[in-house]
Amino acid sequence: MWIKKYDWLLMSLVILLSLFGVLMIFSADQIQTTNASGVIYYQRQLLWFILALIGLVLSSAFTVRTIEAVSYILYGLILVSLIALLLTGQGVERWFTLPGTNINIQPAELAKITTIAALACFIANRKKRIDSLKDLVIPILIVALPAVLILLQPDLGTSIVFFFILFGMLYWAGVPLIYLFLLISPIISFFLALVTQLGELRLPLWGLFFIFLCILIVYNRIYLMDAVIFTLANLLTGILTSPLWNSLKPYQQNRLLAFFQPERDPQGSGWQIIQSKVAIGSGGLLGKGYLEGTQKNLAFLPAQHTDFIFPLVGEEFGFIGVAVALVLFFLLLNHIVELARIANTGFASLTAIGIASFLFGHIIINVGMTVGLMPITGLPLPLFSYGGSFLLTCYVSFGILQRIYIERSIL
Repeated sequence: MWIKKYDWLLMSLVILLSLFGVLMIFSADQIQTTNASGVIYYQRQLLWFILALIGLVLSSAFTVRTIEAVSYILYGLILVSLIALLLTGQGVERWFTLPGTNINIQPAELAKITTIAALACFIANRKKRIDSLKDLVIPILIVALPAVLILLQPDLGTSIVFFFILFGMLYWAGVPLIYLFLLISPIISFFLALVTQLGELRLPLWGLFFIFLCILIVYNRIYLMDAVIFTLANLLTGILTSPLWNSLKPYQQNRLLAFFQPERDPQGSGWQIIQSKVAIGSGGLLGKGYLEGTQKNLAFLPAQHTDFIFPLVGEEFGFIGVAVALVLFFLLLNHIVELARIANTGFASLTAIGIASFLFGHIIINVGMTVGLMPITGLPLPLFSYGGSFLLTCYVSFGILQRIYIERSIL
């Protein structure tokens, strides 16, 4: 009976985007028709779509209070499964295969939901406002534990999404913006020091940023201990850039180098981003027509049914198709934020924002990497890219949002 009380605007946006994605996977199938098991990709995606809908209905059956009560337990179970992946040597594969089936489940995808729930539970039950670094220690640990375990698989792209979750939820919880900026400042320091080291720019960007950071800390009167920790973190990051760079795997280094200058290796590490931009640009205003993409048909664009499905939209539907897809994503994210505003508990509100944050992270990184604004990290586009575990994760999240809407609408 609770299904009758669903938020049908949310359902409409989700299903519309999902069907759009199936159409694009069908188009990609015209070149890469079968996977290792002989199943056509779009057919398997339709099967996962049905399973995901069932997951949405089932997850919406649990009350928000129930989800909050079991959040730490589920979070702990996912951590155990991530550790088991690494200990059993399956970390590189990143999934468990269900006994007697060909269905693979990626704990890293489900970890996003459990981490959101655990972090929402912790923040919602705090009586004191988070306004210092010591207050941020536990929230950071809640997010960092699964993120680090996933990074060790290695899966850099998915681990980055967890920090979108952290910052989105901390912002919604009222953490001062200056602290959110200081939290990401070591990452900015690393990037700027790396750019300077690789000779991409002659300006000493890291030095200028460090001076700016010190002025910012003094101006905002940050607690003395917090100021010392943030300053040292940025200083050490700048100094350790070279060894940190050398610790990256060769393919990760190549992806970063290809981000700065794809033309350095047009037949190797720069191939994906060059072909991606060619595909998007060649679509023009209206595109070349559905199933008519030349970059796709000539198999120039790698991973066109997964990480690089967005360029396929640009090639076959042009600027109009890309704009429609992005507008639909914007409407979906905006609607989820509105659900967070009308939620009847702090836990429900924070959970909705966490879901919006992880979806936003996937969208901004995937689209950014396909147009050359971000390094390639192998992250799927929500509801578009082929992938069962990720689709199921998204739909379970939407089921939780439906429950948040149902309980709000009853009041």
